[in-house]
Amino acid sequence: MAYSRQFTCDRCGIHKKLLNRWFLVEASDTCITISGFDSDKAQQKKFAILCGENCLQKYLSEKLVLLHAPPQPLVSREKALAPGGMGAPGRKKPAYTG
Repeated sequence: MAYSRQFTCDRCGIHKKLLNRWFLVEASDTCITISGFDSDKAQQKKFAILCGENCLQKYLSEKLVLLHAPPQPLVSREKALAPGGMGAPGRKKPAYTG
């Protein structure tokens, strides 16, 4: 008797049927690779298993936000613009005493 693993969508939890059009996605810090479903590849932990275009689109949107998130400022805008703050209008630079 052959062993048959049941695959589940990583986004919605639905179980794969024989004729579904599923996707595998491998995402790193700098790259996203999408491929058609392959049961051998799907057993590797590095792939996200997605049940169709809807879950694929949602997954990609989440990953792209993380990939292209702007760097966090060292000082908040409010703090920088507060009276006496680093970027406050009218703030004088310290005199050069070199």
